[in-house]
Amino acid sequence: MFDNLNTYKATTHFNGQSTLALDGDRASGESYCLAHHISSAWAPSARFMIASIRYLDEFVKQDASGSSPSAA
Repeated sequence: MFDNLNTYKATTHFNGQSTLALDGDRASGESYCLAHHISSAWAPSARFMIASIRYLDEFVKQDASGSSPSAA
């Protein structure tokens, strides 16, 4: 993924509309992002790409060793 991002002259991402659902040592999350990419800094060859991204994530609480407290 980062190899592709490194092909752009500049990028910026705006994250928002995040929600979380907590369930003990676990949680799920949903968030949205608008990503703006420019391939060249100089007109007229400048090309822009805007991506609308939706993230669906799952989280598990872990202690300092990386183990889930409920697994002990």
